[in-house]
Amino acid sequence: MQIGIDGLLLWGQYSGVERSIARMATTLARLDQTNRYTIHVPFDCEAEALAAAGVEVRRAPFRGAQKLTRILWQQGIFPGVLAREGADVLFAPGYVLPLRWRGPSVLFVYDIIAIARPDLASRTNAWHYRALLPRSVRRATRVAVPTEHVRRQVIEQCGVMPSRVTVVPLGVSPRFQRVEDPARQAEVRLCCQLPERFVLTLGNLEPKKNLPRVLEAYDILRRAGIRQGLVIAGQPAWGAAALRESLARCASRADIVLPGYIADEDLPVLYSMADALVFPSLTEGFGLPPLEAMACGTPVVVADVPPFDETLGDAAVRVAPEDPQAIAAGIRQVLEDPLLAARLREAGREQAALFTWERCASLLAKLFDSAVTAHG
Repeated sequence: MQIGIDGLLLWGQYSGVERSIARMATTLARLDQTNRYTIHVPFDCEAEALAAAGVEVRRAPFRGAQKLTRILWQQGIFPGVLAREGADVLFAPGYVLPLRWRGPSVLFVYDIIAIARPDLASRTNAWHYRALLPRSVRRATRVAVPTEHVRRQVIEQCGVMPSRVTVVPLGVSPRFQRVEDPARQAEVRLCCQLPERFVLTLGNLEPKKNLPRVLEAYDILRRAGIRQGLVIAGQPAWGAAALRESLARCASRADIVLPGYIADEDLPVLYSMADALVFPSLTEGFGLPPLEAMACGTPVVVADVPPFDETLGDAAVRVAPEDPQAIAAGIRQVLEDPLLAARLREAGREQAALFTWERCASLLAKLFDSAVTAHG
C-alpha cells in the first residue's frame, strides 16, 4: 500500500510532537517492507533524515511558519494531492485530519489539552484544535493515542466509539543512553554554560510546564542548603511573560541557567550530566523527557498526573505539581538519598527500555491494515 503521511508540522526546531512524527515516519519506512511511505512537509523542512530512511519526501508550497496557509492547504488542497498520488491510507500524526479526505485514515492524538485545559494552550492552538480535533477524531477510520488516559479522554470528549481508538505508546530512541565521555560533557557544558552540578528541567517554555512553581521550589531548596544549579532548557513558547516575571522575583536567579533549545545530539549528554530531571507538568499526554532521562540513568521527579502511572510506574518520584513545597521535597529526596537515587537509576533504565519506536511502528502498521479493512 501507499501510505501518505501528513508531516506539515515538521519545520524549525522540533519539540516532542515533531520529534515523534519524524521518528514514527523513519521507523515505519525502515521496518515495514510491505508498504511505501510518502511524507508531505513544508518546503523549508530539513528532511534529509527522512529521505535517508527511505521515506519519499514531498514539499508543500509554503513555509512552516505560515500557520494559516498550512491549515488552509491541509484542509483544502491536501486531499486532492493525496488522491492524485494514489494514497491508499492517510496517516495524520499531528492531531488534525484533512476533513475532505474520503479514504482510510489513521489519526494520532497525543493529548486533548486544547479541549480539556484551554487555559494551558495558546489562543490560536485552542481555537484551531477545538474547532478541528473532535471532527477529525470522528472522521478518522482509526485513532491512535499514546496512553490509556488520553484514550478515555478522547472517547469522552470527542464522542467516538471505543473500538476505533487504540493505545500506541511512543518510544525512546536508542541514542538515549548514559554519556560518560569527558570531552563531550565539556563541549556541552561550555556550549550551554552549565554549572558543575545541576538539576534539569526541559521542554518548551510554556505554562503547562509549570515553571514558575519550579522556580519557587528552587528558592526553597537553596534556602535549605542545596548547592546544585538549576538548568531550564527549551525554546521560548507562548506565555513566556509569566516565566520572565517569575525569574525576576526569584531570589536564586544567579544560579539559574537558560541555555535555550538543545540540539538532539546534545540531549543525551545533558541528561547524563544532570543530578536529576524535574518535570512537574500540570498536564501531559505522554511526556518523553522523563523516559529519555531514565534511559540515560538520571533520576526523575515528575508531577503526579495520570499518564505517568502508565509510562513511569514507580521508577520516578511523584509530586503534587501545584505545590512548590512538594516539588522541592521530591527533588531534595533524590539529591540527598543516594540509595533512592541508585534505585531510581536502575528502575528508570528498565522502564525506559519498555518503550521503543519499533513497537510503536509495528502497532501503527497494524492500524493501517485495520483502517483499510474497516473502510471497506
